[in-house]
Amino acid sequence: MRVANVYDINAKTYLIKLSRSGGETGESQKVVDFTFGSGDAAYHLILELYSSGNVILTVETDRRTRVSPNVLALGPGNYADCNYNILTLLRSYKDETKGVATMANHPYPIEGVKEPTTCDRATLEAALRAAAAEPTEKGPKTLKQAVGSALAYGPSIVEHCILSAGLKPSAGVEPSLLPPQSDL
Repeated sequence: MRVANVYDINAKTYLIKLSRSGGETGESQKVVDFTFGSGDAAYHLILELYSSGNVILTVETDRRTRVSPNVLALGPGNYADCNYNILTLLRSYKDETKGVATMANHPYPIEGVKEPTTCDRATLEAALRAAAAEPTEKGPKTLKQAVGSALAYGPSIVEHCILSAGLKPSAGVEPSLLPPQSDL
C-alpha cells in the first residue's frame, strides 16, 4: 500500500487515500505507523490494513522499566522485545496460534511487522544485472523496475531515491551501462 493522496477535508479532518502497489503480499506489509512527538512524548498511531482493519494508539515505554511518563506501570508480561504500549484501539483480538493479544494495556506485537531493510551494493547490482538480462516486450526494463525488485518499498519511494541520486527512473537498464563483474 502507498499513500495516493491526502485530502484536507476541514480544519480538523484529513483523509488519507491509499492505493495498492505491485508485489505486496502478507500481513506484515500492511501496517502503517504514524509517529507523533519524539522521545518521552512519542505516540504511534498504527493502522492495520489487513483483515477487518484496526486503528491503534500506542505510547513508547522504556524497555527496562516498562514505564512511560504518560502511563503507569504496565501489567504483567514480558515487554523486553516491545516498547509500544497500547493505550486504545478500535478492535481487540487474540491470535492463539501466534500467541499474540492485541488489546489495551498490552504491548503492540511489533515483531510481526516487517522491519525496514537495507540494500547493499551487491544486491542492487545483482538486481540491475538481472533486469538487463531479462528485457520486457517493450525493450529494456527501466531503472525504476530494476531497483523496485531489489527493495521492499513501493514505487513512489523507489522513484524518489532514483531522482535523489540524479538519475532518470524511466531510463532503460542496458548491459553495456553496467560495470564489469571484476569491478565488484
